[in-house]
Amino acid sequence: MCPANARSKSRISRPPSFALSFFLALACLRPLWPETAEPQLKLPVRTYNYADVPSHILLNAEQHAAEIFRRADIDLAWIDCPVSRSEIEKFPVCTQLTGDARALTLKILPESMAAGYALPITNLGVTIQHHASFVFYQRVQLLSNDKGLSEPVVLGHIIAHELGHLLLGEGSHSLKGIMMEDLRSRYFRQAERGTLLTFSTEQAQRMQARLQEQMVAKKPY
Repeated sequence: MCPANARSKSRISRPPSFALSFFLALACLRPLWPETAEPQLKLPVRTYNYADVPSHILLNAEQHAAEIFRRADIDLAWIDCPVSRSEIEKFPVCTQLTGDARALTLKILPESMAAGYALPITNLGVTIQHHASFVFYQRVQLLSNDKGLSEPVVLGHIIAHELGHLLLGEGSHSLKGIMMEDLRSRYFRQAERGTLLTFSTEQAQRMQARLQEQMVAKKPY
C-alpha cells in the first residue's frame, strides 16, 4: 500500500534508504495512461535540473518520458541530484549511484550552459556517449510557446529521445518514432492527443539486451 503522501510517479529525492525508496516509488507510480504489465527492467536516471524547471512541469514531462520507455518494457526511476556542491549532502541517493554504471545521467540545462555546445538553436538536446544526455530547456520553452504546444509533452519527448541515444549508441536515429532526427511540431501535437512517439520493436529489444548486459557486467553505457 502506498503512503498517503507518496508522490504519484517514480521519483526519488531524499530517501532514508535507497533500496526501500526505489521500489516503493516504483510501486506507487500512477501513470496517466492505461496500466500495462509491469516492466521487468528497472533503470535509474540521475537528473540534474540546472535549468530550474518548475517541479510540476518536470514531473509531467518525466511521466511522458517514462511512459515511452514503459512501452519498450523498461521502467524508469528518476533520481534527483544536486546542482551545486553545497547540496550534495541533501541528495544521498544520487551520491550512492555515482559509481553505478547501470544508471543513466540526464542534465537539463539553461541557455547559458547550452550555448557552450555551439549547436544550432533548433537543437533541443545532445547526448555524449558513455557520459550523459543534455536537454536545452529554454529552447524547449521557445518551441512550445511559438507553436502553442504543451511544454511537458515536448520536454518529455526530448528527454526520452536523448536517453534513447545513451542506450542505443551511435547512429541511433530512425525514420519514424521517438528516435527520428527531426521531431516536428505535428508529432508533439499528436502526442498531446494521446499518440506518443515510441521506440520500434527492434530498438526496444536492443535497449533491453543492453540493459541486461549491464546488469551482469556493470560497465558504463
